Amino acid sequence: IAAQTHQWLGAHKALAKPATTVERKPSLAQWLDLVADLKRDALVADLKRDAEKAIDDRLNPTTVGARGWKHADAKAIVEKLKEISDPESRELHAYLFVRWLRVAMRKEKV
Repeated sequence: IAAQTHQWLGAHKALAKPATTVERKPSLAQWLDLVADLKRDALVADLKRDAEKAIDDRLNPTTVGARGWKHADAKAIVEKLKEISDPESRELHAYLFVRWLRVAMRKEKV
């Protein structure tokens, strides 16, 4: 999973670059919120809760603050997560992707 998510970041390097007013993308905090939502979804999937809600909320953002999820690279990552049917595996993929993203963002600042 670590190697796979590292490849995802390699294919979508723009996500690690600082956002501009022209090119909005999710902040690191928004990515961490996605991981938290996926973790919650994995925990309550047994209760028949809609385990796709966290993914669907990002693919179809309804608030101005969530506009960053419309960024082509962010949307591609969320689509990859959606393809993973097991909620626990999906959460782990998201977690590791965000770890790689955080490292890449720190390198961009240097």
